[in-house]
Amino acid sequence: MSQYLLQLLPPTLFSIMDEGHTDKDLSIKEESKESGKKKKSKTAKAVLWAFKLTAISFFVSALISYLTEISSNTKYISVTFTVLGILIFVSICSDCIGVAFTSCDIIPFYAMASKRVYGARVAIWLIKRNEKVASVLNDLIGDVIGVVSGACATIIVFFFTKKISNEAWKQTLPILLTATVAALTIGGKAFMKAVAINRSKEIVLAVSRFLKLFVPPKRKPKKKKS
Repeated sequence: MSQYLLQLLPPTLFSIMDEGHTDKDLSIKEESKESGKKKKSKTAKAVLWAFKLTAISFFVSALISYLTEISSNTKYISVTFTVLGILIFVSICSDCIGVAFTSCDIIPFYAMASKRVYGARVAIWLIKRNEKVASVLNDLIGDVIGVVSGACATIIVFFFTKKISNEAWKQTLPILLTATVAALTIGGKAFMKAVAINRSKEIVLAVSRFLKLFVPPKRKPKKKKS
């Protein structure tokens, strides 16, 4: 019975149904191709950014190590202590700013930009790229300064162990100095992380206003004389 009813149906109906199926299949294939291209482009961008970050970290660490080496060659150990303190402070501040950008909401800055608040557009541009900002501030600067501050602490320990004759103090001093540097860095980052989450909008706006000083103003196009 069913075969008899199918024979009564016009053949054009089957052709229309087949065309509908082929159109759907083509659209699905096109969407899959587009999604595959997008995934490949994202992967390529991620790999390129990783190479850039590696190159930047190499030059930044080389520069900081060179400055630390210069300070260690001076006769006054207070200079090396000052450099170590600056490195710890910069590491804590960079981690705080990175956390602020990742936890900040972008919506209030659109309202600020509409009111032409100074630095709001820079903040929007940075928040949209918060992953890269966090990788530079938290990973690049934080990790590089962590390594270099450890080397700076080693130089200070070597300076004092040459002047100390007591063997017990020679063994205790490196442990105390390393533990102090680690405690200050970790404790400072933990404290400033809470501040960065609670005051993310203020921190982002302050950093954006500072960076705005280095952004050249847009030139208005000259009107053609009629």
